Amino acid sequence: MRFPRATRLPLYRQEEVFQQAGLWIPRQTLCDWVLKCAILLLRPIADELMRQIGAGPVMGLDDTRLKCRGKKGTGYFQAYLWTFVNPDVLGAVYRFTPGRSAEQLQPHLEGVGARYLIGDAYAGNIAAAREAGLDVVHGGCWAHVLRYFREAEKEGGQFARLFVSDIGALYAIEREADEAKVDALTRLEERRARGRPILARIFGRTFAWKEAFSSSGKMGKAIKYLRNSREALKCFLLDGRVPLDNNSCENAIRPVAIGRKNFLFAGSERGGEAAAIVYSVIESCRRAEVDRWEYLSDVLVRVATHPASKIADLLPARWAELRATEAQD
Repeated sequence: MRFPRATRLPLYRQEEVFQQAGLWIPRQTLCDWVLKCAILLLRPIADELMRQIGAGPVMGLDDTRLKCRGKKGTGYFQAYLWTFVNPDVLGAVYRFTPGRSAEQLQPHLEGVGARYLIGDAYAGNIAAAREAGLDVVHGGCWAHVLRYFREAEKEGGQFARLFVSDIGALYAIEREADEAKVDALTRLEERRARGRPILARIFGRTFAWKEAFSSSGKMGKAIKYLRNSREALKCFLLDGRVPLDNNSCENAIRPVAIGRKNFLFAGSERGGEAAAIVYSVIESCRRAEVDRWEYLSDVLVRVATHPASKIADLLPARWAELRATEAQD
């Protein structure tokens, strides 16, 4: 039996599926299995993924909420799953925190060597990086800006569409660079030569807007976001390796958002940590086009005795490479 969407299926529903197949496996047993597999077996793999993602020059960061059950008598609280990606690493890592403060995020940034940290305008990211002692440049996300102006088109009309058109021109430069498969330096030269005039138009258009639009309307909010994020949004002009947006992180968050429609909450903080580990492994399998069933069937059996110095061999992308090499021998 295979359950391809098991990461989106809460344990009580998996219990029902097993019962329909003639297997009685109590929900508590399923819960114990998930916790032990994640915390005891898969954690080193997720930690190695995090080490590799944080070691590159560029790291993307984003978060999404996750309702969590507190200790007995304390009710539920709002927790978060943070997502980390690196353009050069075929994988993604999730980390669980019981809140969204910089103090809670900071431990997960310890030891990160990235030069550029790409994310949204959340000030906690900057504070957490500072507390972790990171010397990073914070990059913005043009996809966020584009989304805000598209949502404001009904109010802003042609004025909003001018922003959408110019941002689209920035993305056109990136598409052409991708198609030509240019190196980072050539991409940067193209960005500076063709992108700077576009940026001048975009930011120049943000002056004197208050006479035409309400500051509380969608156009006002879009322009304020653009102006407040100005320096971060220009980060892609510093290095050709810096992406125009943080869509890679947002794509990694999508499975969590889908799963949130199926399950109500994480059963505990430990359950939230286990979920983050499982999401890290499953999403990394997806990005590496690795069959999750085959991967887990193999890795869960031998990870406990696998040499710690060679844990990188069990990362989904590397695991697939080694399997392909063995098949050719």
